[in-house]
Amino acid sequence: MRTHNSFRNVTVSFIGQIIAMLIAFPARYFFIKTLGIDYLGLNSLFINIVTILSLADLGIGSAIVYSLYAPLAKKNENAIMGLMNFYKQAYTIIGIVVFVFGLLILPFVSLFTSTTSIPNIHFIFLLFVLNTTISYFYAYKRSIVIAHQKNYIINTIHYTSIVSLNILQVLVLLTTKNFILFLVIQILVTLIENLIISKIANNMFPFLRNKNRVKISKDEKSGIFENVKAILLHKIGGAILQGTDNIVISIYLGVYWVGLYSNYILIINAIISIFNQIYNSITASVGNLLVTEEKQRNYNVFNNLLFINFWIVGFCSISLLILINPFITLWLGDAYLLSSTTIILIVINFYLFCFRNTALLFKNAAGLFRQDKYKPLIEGSMNIVLSILLVKIMGINGILVGTIISMLLTSFWIEPFIVYKHIFYKKVSKYYLKILFYTIINIIVGSFAWFIVQLIPQQDLFGFCIKVIICLIVPNLIFVFSFSKTQEFKYLSHLILKFLKIRRNSYE
Repeated sequence: MRTHNSFRNVTVSFIGQIIAMLIAFPARYFFIKTLGIDYLGLNSLFINIVTILSLADLGIGSAIVYSLYAPLAKKNENAIMGLMNFYKQAYTIIGIVVFVFGLLILPFVSLFTSTTSIPNIHFIFLLFVLNTTISYFYAYKRSIVIAHQKNYIINTIHYTSIVSLNILQVLVLLTTKNFILFLVIQILVTLIENLIISKIANNMFPFLRNKNRVKISKDEKSGIFENVKAILLHKIGGAILQGTDNIVISIYLGVYWVGLYSNYILIINAIISIFNQIYNSITASVGNLLVTEEKQRNYNVFNNLLFINFWIVGFCSISLLILINPFITLWLGDAYLLSSTTIILIVINFYLFCFRNTALLFKNAAGLFRQDKYKPLIEGSMNIVLSILLVKIMGINGILVGTIISMLLTSFWIEPFIVYKHIFYKKVSKYYLKILFYTIINIIVGSFAWFIVQLIPQQDLFGFCIKVIICLIVPNLIFVFSFSKTQEFKYLSHLILKFLKIRRNSYE
């Protein structure tokens, strides 16, 4: 059942994200062509600012989902109701706090947008704050479905909402060219999505409709808040790491550069979202694995998932390096290109960020939030200091270099160290050697694929399609020949066959 849920969650996540990605590119094209690059930069900037505002949730969501694993497995309705009541109260307060913080920031928004003459800046920012605030109401109902290993239900609704939102927003842009109406549509879709998920959660767990005021014990609340304190530091560091780049670019380079950079980040984030959805889909299953299986079994699964992650991240990194600029050219035109050096730095950033997935998956599934609670704060602070120093010397490349350095000095080695120490009780040196080996393989394979692609002179659609075919065949073929005899490859083959069997049975 655990494997079946994981497959179903991963399948829906993968297909949904692909559909969302495919519709996002034409939507972005129409956005730029109707409103311009400055509006795109402003949109990306405000998204980053409200991401920082989202720190107000204090990490309660992650702590509650982790706390729900055991009572859901034991079908303890009383314990579930207590946690859900606590979660509801917490998120009602959080929604209000986010809105108040947004109002406090409102007078200072113009400090980040001094390079643009876009009208109604403050009202536009208020709409972003409203959309973020609304997302917190009914959020607690979403979490119980996720903890129950039914992410595919949440994702089906979420991706349907994304597709609907993009279609409606494109129609608004083409007919009115009104950015404010564009944002109002987003608020309405967010509200409707939350209401639908709430109704589905009530149908799955009818006892949630009960009005009894079950409360969690002081010990349970104390345990949750201990995790919350640790997760809060993770969220602060993450917000600084991911949410300040566009702010630094806007202040030092202008919203025009934010717009250019955001087109590349749209592509990168689309791929990262696929990773996140896949790993979120199996986190509950891994959490179940960790509490029901012996350590050696968990260690073997970790290594197998690490190999799968290496394959996918390597393939994606090589493809991005080769295809991202040709794709931007076909999609938007040469005027929206960034330099080859910037592309290399973007791909290195992506590679390091995504290679952490397996360690993070096990760390989060095990509830190891406290062991590195200061790490994200150090990483985020280091990133913003380095970015500000280097942007003056290297421009946008300096910001990327700052992120790479801060990640290498913190998350990239600390997270696996904690997993090995607290879950596997093994020395982490084998992990670092394996990562080094995988990275060397990726560099060799990527260089070979790059050399072959340089033989294709065409810059048109036909030439791009040839390059896509090369990226699909060359890296994967080399990986197959290189690892076909390994235990990890056999595990991957077994998973694929099992997946195909599950899909076939679902249609019979």
